[in-house]
Amino acid sequence: MKINVIITIALAVVLSVTPTFSAGNLTITPTKPTINSKITISYTPDKKFAGSSKLTAALYVFNETEAQPTAYEVALEPDKSKKLFAGSIQMPKNAVFALLKVGDGKQYDNNDENYWEQLVFIAAGFPVRGANVRAAVSLFGSLPEPCRRRADITRAREFLKEEVLYFKDNIQAQIGLLSLKFEAKEVTKDEYDAALQKIVDGYFDRTKESEVRSITRALRVLNKLDKSADLERQFIETNPRSEFAEEVTIGRLSSAKDEESFIAASIDFLKNFPTSSYYDRVATSVINSAIKKGNYQQLKEYFGENSKASTAALTHIAGALGEIDSMLPAAQSWSARSLDAAEKTGDNAKPKFITSTEWKQTLKITQGDAYATNGFILKRLNKLPESLSSFEKARKLLADETPADVYENMLEVLDASGKQTEALALADDAIRMSKASENLLEQHKKLFEFVWHGSKSYDSLFKILNSKVQTGRKTKLLAEKTNLLAIGGKFTSLDGKTLDLTAQKGKVIVLDYWATWCGPCRASFPALQKLYDKYKDNPNVVFAVVDVWERVPDRKKAVEEYLSKNPSYKFPVYLDETDAVVKKFGVTGIPTKFYIGKNGAVQFKEVGFAGEERFLEEAQDKISLLLEE
Repeated sequence: MKINVIITIALAVVLSVTPTFSAGNLTITPTKPTINSKITISYTPDKKFAGSSKLTAALYVFNETEAQPTAYEVALEPDKSKKLFAGSIQMPKNAVFALLKVGDGKQYDNNDENYWEQLVFIAAGFPVRGANVRAAVSLFGSLPEPCRRRADITRAREFLKEEVLYFKDNIQAQIGLLSLKFEAKEVTKDEYDAALQKIVDGYFDRTKESEVRSITRALRVLNKLDKSADLERQFIETNPRSEFAEEVTIGRLSSAKDEESFIAASIDFLKNFPTSSYYDRVATSVINSAIKKGNYQQLKEYFGENSKASTAALTHIAGALGEIDSMLPAAQSWSARSLDAAEKTGDNAKPKFITSTEWKQTLKITQGDAYATNGFILKRLNKLPESLSSFEKARKLLADETPADVYENMLEVLDASGKQTEALALADDAIRMSKASENLLEQHKKLFEFVWHGSKSYDSLFKILNSKVQTGRKTKLLAEKTNLLAIGGKFTSLDGKTLDLTAQKGKVIVLDYWATWCGPCRASFPALQKLYDKYKDNPNVVFAVVDVWERVPDRKKAVEEYLSKNPSYKFPVYLDETDAVVKKFGVTGIPTKFYIGKNGAVQFKEVGFAGEERFLEEAQDKISLLLEE
């Protein structure tokens, strides 16, 4: 049984293991901090942080030029007399804007995904150049995971207006505001192009990353691709490791003409940007290609001893080779390298936009994944004691994030080692932690019958155990539940009927945003159909599977053609015809599901698809909890 790779992009772990909620009140003094000034952060929490002796504020600080922020942490000490936590930090001298959240390392308050925001001001009392631009960009929903706030284009537009008011020559603000006006159909295409042309024909600073980024995009809109490429090349030659160079290189990967050119470009990217958040995603493509072709020498060439291969990449190689009998010795060697890399990875590899606390958690997950894969390989080599030891280390590191297949492998090792009683206790723990896959439940029952020889009733024990599991899952969900303000909107069904979200109060709504081109969306549909089948006769549960972001002129036709090829899908499908509603929900990636309570407020949000078994279990728990309210 293969160990599933827990992460392909390490940064994704940050959100999955650090639940967020809206709870407290945060204030910053002075309210208009100036360049290089000291600020004091005061935070009043609610009961979710009750008993905490110390909290930490995470600050994501932006400068005028770079797209990504730099993360800082501030220790917040308790002031019992005022029932709050407080701490101070001096704003970096190039800071123009910051986002904040507060947590204890395990969970965070991110102000309902809005985060708290702070602009930096000049002495005259208005924001420094670029502050409003960075505030606007932060509301486009495109920031890195640790500080990705809900999109709000309306507020973003107001910030851009402010920037242009104070700094009329800010090219990024001019182009951004103009683009939003065009999207809102306030200017025609001809007017849009003419205004863009005037901007690109004017003066701009070719050494300033933010201005070069904006001008190259404007040139592409104007279909002046050669000029755009030439400007990109000139800047990158001078700044080969800049964020803009990374963005351009990633863009070129997606436009590669064939696999050979894609792999060549990917290798250059991996060499030049070893700490990029895209590193593991690109490495995965290269690794999968080499293994598919059986070109194992290529793996040594690209990810050998002298490379800057990440722990996740080495673990991926080890796990893939571990599935091939003839490659087991090589898999063990790659696994040893991944473990060594995991132990040695330090802050020098930390992306600038995550905090040290978040990085430590990410490293734990990456290291746990490496040990889990090592345990699987050792199990296949029949080195059972060593395998069990490696799995135990993985379980300790991964904690609640330990996947079911790690438990399944451990149970097989214990069973093969004649330790059935120990295996049964471990299976009990797995079930209590909601890791009860179908295979694990079968293992649990066999172990129970072997240990007790019919002297105890399995059904009675499992009923008690399952009751505790349900209680534990409910407690966890209650802690994770948000209460975002109701978001209204209307969708149109394929036969022209309207679904008005505001008219569904008193019912639980499962809202799923998808598109016909989205692979994970399509992969989730069999599970979604099973969920719909369970609740389709319940008048208090409403399903709305809403198509958005289509890339073809006729959205309805695209959806109808897709459904005609998949007649087994019977859940209600709607169109967000202008993508106006999905924008209000702040969605930045699909599939994204929202679970809306009877009061109309968003109570849960899911991004991506974690697999049928986990999805169905968690979705049913959420719906049941909301129906009880």
